[in-house]
Amino acid sequence: MLKLALGLMAGQAARQAGVTARRIGLLAFAGLLALVGAGFLTAAGYIALMHHWGPIGAAAAFGAAFLIVGLALALLANRRPARDRALEAQLAGLEAQALRARQEAAAALAAVPDSVGQSIGRSPALPLLGAFAGGLILALKLRK
Repeated sequence: MLKLALGLMAGQAARQAGVTARRIGLLAFAGLLALVGAGFLTAAGYIALMHHWGPIGAAAAFGAAFLIVGLALALLANRRPARDRALEAQLAGLEAQALRARQEAAAALAAVPDSVGQSIGRSPALPLLGAFAGGLILALKLRK
């Protein structure tokens, strides 16, 4: 029964991989055709502009246009969304809270020796009972 289920799952995974590979291949071919089409449109635009501005003017105009579009895309790619900035602000707030908590914990740990000394001064029998209980537990463990 388990072999049958594993076989069915493997067959389904193989079919899904085939469908995905076909989809990727078609998308890659569509992208290639889109690039060729963009190249022909660019050439047609250059030829049309060349008749009005001459070859040097048309080349300069197309070069400037591609440069401006490329710089705009680079700036757009490097821009961080507002959500990321808000997340960074939240993280900074959490880091500040964690730092305050660590400082408070360090202050509390620094106060422990003083409080232990004061409690021993008020009740000297308490540490003796603790030592006795610890020794008793240790003796029982060693006896086993």
